[in-house]
Amino acid sequence: MDLHLEAEPEVLVDVFRSLGFAVTEKRRYYSATKKARAGRLHGAFLAVEDGTYCDFHFDFLLHFLMFGVDYRKRPQAYFERRLRAALQERRLRFRVDQVSWFTRRNRAVFRGFRL
Repeated sequence: MDLHLEAEPEVLVDVFRSLGFAVTEKRRYYSATKKARAGRLHGAFLAVEDGTYCDFHFDFLLHFLMFGVDYRKRPQAYFERRLRAALQERRLRFRVDQVSWFTRRNRAVFRGFRL
């Protein structure tokens, strides 16, 4: 799922850390990971001109490109259960888009992620 926030990436770093994610800073973006049953939740995010773009998905233990990656069911469930409340608690404005791997890849390439 795609998450668009009207805030700086550092704010999202704080949100993910408060939810128990391990956040690391890469060259051009941040990566937040949290172990989950049969895999991990993963958020990759970076600053864009209108705020922060986040690619939030679930990686199964064995995955390669689009195989073994869930962009709908598990990320949406976690978002509804925990992440939405954490964002609303900080009074952050956000927009959620449901996407497939192909759409996400196109947006990620367009926005500047190196895949």
